[in-house]
Formats: sequence, C-alpha cells, structure tokens
Amino acid sequence: MGQLPGTKSGRWTGLIQVSMSERQEGLLKTDKREALSLANLLYNQLEKGIQVGDPLQAVRRLVPPTEAAAALRGMVRHHYELVSESTQRKNKLTSICDKLFPEFTRLLRNPNLPTALALGSRFPTTAELTMASFEELRQARGRSCSVSDAKLLELQRLAAQIRRANPTADWSRESDRRLGRSNGARSYSVAI
Repeated sequence: MGQLPGTKSGRWTGLIQVSMSERQEGLLKTDKREALSLANLLYNQLEKGIQVGDPLQAVRRLVPPTEAAAALRGMVRHHYELVSESTQRKNKLTSICDKLFPEFTRLLRNPNLPTALALGSRFPTTAELTMASFEELRQARGRSCSVSDAKLLELQRLAAQIRRANPTADWSRESDRRLGRSNGARSYSVAI
C-alpha cells in the first residue's frame, strides 16, 4: 500500500472531514462496520483517486484556519449581527409609521430611505409638518426627486387632517418612545 497524502512514514498526520451518509434501514449500528466503511472510503479516494458521485461523500482535508481567516470570520459574524440589527430597527420604524402615521408610508413607501428620514428629522411632529411652508418641505426633501411636489403637498394635507382629528397625537414622539430614544435625539438617521 502506498503512502497517503499528508503522511510521514505511513502515519496519518492531517485532519479529514467526511460526511457519513445515513445507514440503510434495517442495518444495526456497529462500530466495526462504520470503521470499515470509512476506511474503504478514505482508501478509495485518497490512495486510488476514485471520485465519488455524491458530493457529501467527498473527503476534504481540514486545515486549521489562518490568523487572517479567523479574523475575517469574526468580522463577517459582526457584519451579520449589524445587518440583522439594522433590519430589525428598520422594520420597527416602518411598523411605528404604519401605526401612527400610515399616510406617511403610503405616500413615501419606505420610511427608511434618505428622503423620508430627512423629512421625519426636519419635521418631527405632525404640527410642524402642517405649519411648514412648501419651500421648507422642498428643502427638507433635498435634491432627490423621489418624492414629488404633489406628494409633499399631499403629505402636508394628510398631516393637517390627522392633527385636526386628534390634536394631542404626535407621531414623532411616540415613535421616539417606541424606538427607545430620548426626547432630545429625534433624528431618524440615528436609529438606523
């Protein structure tokens, strides 16, 4: 028998990852049978170079991760956690807007986009949105034309309608409370 790759003097020194398939129904588990099956699989793939049709049966050498790979794994995990947190906060803001000022999300679709965040930050209450001049609304919108002038006017009209129906309602303060922000930090961009 020839020397296995990664061995010294016929002694195996590396790690190998093998996915064992499930036992056929009716076969009892025996360590001897599994050991023989594993030995045959390793010998056929490593010594004879026989390829297997099932990718789960392929033998792969496990190499300890390099220092850079370990650092990258940590960064990727952290990135995943940040993306997950960001998604949760965006969903929470959308939910709050849907409950407190549904017209906002009907007209602007996504309250997490820069234009919607700028409008929410500049006019944190329905009263401020109602009293704003058309030019102030356009300035808050910025150069983006994703929100038309007609939508700005409609948003202002709906805010006034809500304000008249419920003068004590303040959708911004309620969303601040639900997002866990203090009264002083009303900028929606902070929460995202």
